[in-house]
Amino acid sequence: NAQRLRRRLEREFAAVFARVDCLFTPATPTAAPRIGERETEIGGKTMDVRLAATSLVRGINVVGLPALSMPCGRTRGGLPVGLQIVGRAYAEHAILRVGAALESALS
Repeated sequence: NAQRLRRRLEREFAAVFARVDCLFTPATPTAAPRIGERETEIGGKTMDVRLAATSLVRGINVVGLPALSMPCGRTRGGLPVGLQIVGRAYAEHAILRVGAALESALS
């Protein structure tokens, strides 16, 4: 069942990438945790910080698409916020170019 789901997701992402060059998504559901913080609350649920931190990138890993996570700003409290740039299969060069352009624009 997992392999069927993965193939379906691959087809759906391929359809999306027929129309766009890359996707921008949050890299994590929250800002960076404070040092030593072990739990975080998301949507009223308490989660392990490590599991929460990878929750939005796992799906991209499952379908094997190239992705780049990078800082893109800070919260009002000064904690970094991450952006994930996802590209079509074998288009690592494209997301690296986009990431470099964004890094240049944000600095």
